[in-house]
Amino acid sequence: DSVSHQARTDLLVAYTFAKTLPPDTTVTGGADLGGVYPLGVPPGTYTSGSTILVSTPVILDAGGNANAVWVFQIGSSLTSTANVTLANGAQAKNVFWVPTQDATIGVGSTFYGTIVSGRDVTAKTGAVINGRILAGAITAGTIALDTNTVNVPAP
Repeated sequence: DSVSHQARTDLLVAYTFAKTLPPDTTVTGGADLGGVYPLGVPPGTYTSGSTILVSTPVILDAGGNANAVWVFQIGSSLTSTANVTLANGAQAKNVFWVPTQDATIGVGSTFYGTIVSGRDVTAKTGAVINGRILAGAITAGTIALDTNTVNVPAP
């Protein structure tokens, strides 16, 4: 119907906007974000031509700026098996993970931010997502949840 058509159009607009932001920092494809930034990830736009992994805990550190924004432009998929946490005023509503293909959030992990995926999003057993899950921006997508909690942040 017209409502679902408009929602799909809006999702594609949001996805395209996030993907075309000029990058601040390039992240090597397949890099573990927590390993690259062991002391915390400062605000900015991060771009990888391939995958981004979160296999070591990641801290998104706003440095006291409640308006700080993170955009992770991911050329392939996001796989998170470790916790993503916020520090020093960071807010889930200002974090955007934008994989071209899929996102997978690991068993029992805690994750912050809005996922805007080109295709599918899977949350494994017991994962807690503090943000939004939007799937299927560029092709038919699915959201698979397994005993998960999704806490949508206030706008």
